[in-house]
Amino acid sequence: MLIAAGLCPHPPLLLDGLRGSVDPVPELRAACADVASWVRGRAEEAGARVVVVAGGPRTRSHGPDEPSSAAAFLGTRRASDPEELPYAVALGRQLLTAAGCRVDALQAVALGEPVAGCVRLGASLVSGPEPVVLLVLADGSARRTQKAPGYLDPRAAGFDAAWVGAVRAGDPQPLLDLDPQLAAELLCEGRAALQILAGAALQGAAGRRMAAGVPFADDPFGVQYVAATWHFL
Repeated sequence: MLIAAGLCPHPPLLLDGLRGSVDPVPELRAACADVASWVRGRAEEAGARVVVVAGGPRTRSHGPDEPSSAAAFLGTRRASDPEELPYAVALGRQLLTAAGCRVDALQAVALGEPVAGCVRLGASLVSGPEPVVLLVLADGSARRTQKAPGYLDPRAAGFDAAWVGAVRAGDPQPLLDLDPQLAAELLCEGRAALQILAGAALQGAAGRRMAAGVPFADDPFGVQYVAATWHFL
């Protein structure tokens, strides 16, 4: 049973070992740390299971203690090296560990996972009577400005406004309307993870109302980043 969820983006600059001497995203880093601490608090209050959800090369679950390093992002892992966590999944675990939060499970989702598969997976992660708190890692479009990784695409503003508005409203339903093809064209790597969040929230709704908090929403590098919290009232 889902009782709460935290949402953070997954810029590589948040990964241990990749930040330079000057932090380029201090406000975002602080907001993500606050969300992770909030997740810990909710989980401890309810004795809940904590699950990280984030994008990866394929949809699969990972053990909470699987190895990770910056190589997963930098592409420097050799074929003979053991498989490591996708970097976004590893970042979620890093944020929670830094907040003193136990992590019970890690779930990667392929960026191209169909909507129906995301909804089913989200529902399965929170099925049963055991309380669950999620930390979901998801970026929005990466084509919001001329300096963005994918340059400017005028469709990005409306695409992001739809899902960010849904997050602010605590409404999972509009997240299901995100089009996978458009998301791919806008270089949005968080579409599937957001739809897992929606599937989990709808599974646990049962007439309950969702409260939302959004301590950060901005696009410092032309990529939509949001840090937020959801919990049922």
